[in-house]
Amino acid sequence: MNKESNNLDEIKQALEKIRSEKYPNISSELFDSIVDIQFEYLESDSRSKGRERTKKIIKEYIENDIEGATEC
Repeated sequence: MNKESNNLDEIKQALEKIRSEKYPNISSELFDSIVDIQFEYLESDSRSKGRERTKKIIKEYIENDIEGATEC
């Protein structure tokens, strides 16, 4: 396992701890996806792409969450 992968795993573990304690109603998959996207677009010239992809998955998550709530 390389250092970058190890650091990413540590970040994900820390975020999962915070998510489970403070935001248990938000899926861990959403957090993982955001971290993966931000890591993928870490270079300064591609950060705007990372922001756009992050916004897109958050929007989709919210839309799916609202749809699920209205079906109940």
